[in-house]
Amino acid sequence: MFLRISLGVFIGVVTITLIGCALALWIPWCTVGQNGCKMGASEWAYWVGAIGTITAVGVAIALASYQNSMHEQREARAEADALHGLLLGIRAELQVSFNLVENRVGEHIENIVPGQIFGIDFPISERVLPVYHAMLPSFYLIKDHALRVQIIQACAVANSLVTTFRANNSILAEFAAANSLARRSEAAVDIAIAQEKFNQLATYALGLKAIYAEAKTEILNLLAVLPSK
Repeated sequence: MFLRISLGVFIGVVTITLIGCALALWIPWCTVGQNGCKMGASEWAYWVGAIGTITAVGVAIALASYQNSMHEQREARAEADALHGLLLGIRAELQVSFNLVENRVGEHIENIVPGQIFGIDFPISERVLPVYHAMLPSFYLIKDHALRVQIIQACAVANSLVTTFRANNSILAEFAAANSLARRSEAAVDIAIAQEKFNQLATYALGLKAIYAEAKTEILNLLAVLPSK
């Protein structure tokens, strides 16, 4: 690209210079100097200066065009690099996060049946998808509207999955406390509370299974179109 632009600048300068020379030779010189030449020294100096001026203007225009072209190329390259880094960051975060869930509890979640609870206290960090949220101000770099929507949708479903895990952890702790109390007291009211918490967990388990399946589909589809390196 650099050589092509440089060649264009050179050709432009030479062309402008030749045009200036051709114009100088074409003019029907009518004034005859004292030495019998068609032009005297002053006339030659004038036209040489004019041709030099034309050449200088041509060089200035060509160089300005070249510098502007190089600036645009640098900006385009910087934007492309920033976009690539953005997509790689999103891919890495989603892939690592989902692989963690899938490897630890994925099979267990997929095998949940009605009436069964998800009895695992799955650890959840306070900040969900921090890389994604940090990169949101740079989403204008993603010119592909469909890809931008796909990323936002996948991350939204992933966030819903995390929210469901967090709620399930909370209810699981409440059930453990209620069940422990019911076993100790054997009181009907305590047993009823423990059963209510169990039923709530069973409902959450089915919701967790559905959200996990949706998140898995969305994330895998997105990973298939994001750059890997």
